[in-house]
Amino acid sequence: MGTAAASESTAQVVQKPEECRGATDVSSIKDLDLANWLDSHHNPADGIFLSVVQGKTGHGATWAYGPFVLDIIVSFTGVTGEFGINIPLRGYKKLLDIDGDLITGISSGFNIPFDTASGYIKLYLKGRQLIVELNASAFSKPWKITCVLLNL
Repeated sequence: MGTAAASESTAQVVQKPEECRGATDVSSIKDLDLANWLDSHHNPADGIFLSVVQGKTGHGATWAYGPFVLDIIVSFTGVTGEFGINIPLRGYKKLLDIDGDLITGISSGFNIPFDTASGYIKLYLKGRQLIVELNASAFSKPWKITCVLLNL
């Protein structure tokens, strides 16, 4: 009996509503439908996809150009992440782990045999802009681009 009485009083305390201060209610904001989200993140003329999310640890960026995918987190001047390729019928394959300093720049080459993919990628700062430079070939097609990934 003592246990039941304690549970009832605990249940009454738990049911008391909490008041949050300084929080923003986002439940009334409508989500973007997939078509609008893709329109805001994809540039079909250049074939580039870019999504940037600012978090507590830095900027998270996902960039895709042709079959290549770059997924990184930039914190101040450091960067970590990976670079890979989507291979038809086989899926995603990681080509490189990325971990370095953007002031000195990061550069690495890659090569998958049988003419699947080869080339290099560079990440570096130019002023306050993070530049990605890709010079590669995949599936017997050239993929070459230099563009601003982020403004820091």
